[in-house]
Amino acid sequence: MSIIKMTAIVFLLSSVQFAQACSCARQPKYMETAVTRAFNQADAVVFAHTIKKEETSVFDEMNQEYAYDAEITQFSIIKSWKGALTTEVKTKIITACCMCGMSFSHSGSYLLYLYGPDDDGYYSTSICSRTKLTEDDDPEIHILDQISLN
Repeated sequence: MSIIKMTAIVFLLSSVQFAQACSCARQPKYMETAVTRAFNQADAVVFAHTIKKEETSVFDEMNQEYAYDAEITQFSIIKSWKGALTTEVKTKIITACCMCGMSFSHSGSYLLYLYGPDDDGYYSTSICSRTKLTEDDDPEIHILDQISLN
């Protein structure tokens, strides 16, 4: 290999910055199995409507000089299957690229699989959970009704 090629390779490798990427685990084939697994992993599972959403920043724990884009969203709970939540819940989620964060609309109803809360009382979720914008006739809601009966 020529010295020029070797120098170019060393230069490229030394200039690479490490990046974090979102990679979700494969979901089970059958919806009932996937919903049951997500239910068991979550700290709270609710059907809720967006009340308020605000953009904010979250500082990197390792490098306090760097902040990630984030959103704080407040929801009104319509139905709850798991978790000791009252009538409302707030999420704080990093929405920066490749962090698996989920951005919510200013108005919409969501099936939320939540984790937490953190020390400030915020829950989190991600695009890798079964959290989704939905309606009250979603078949997943009926599965959650059956799970909560057991």
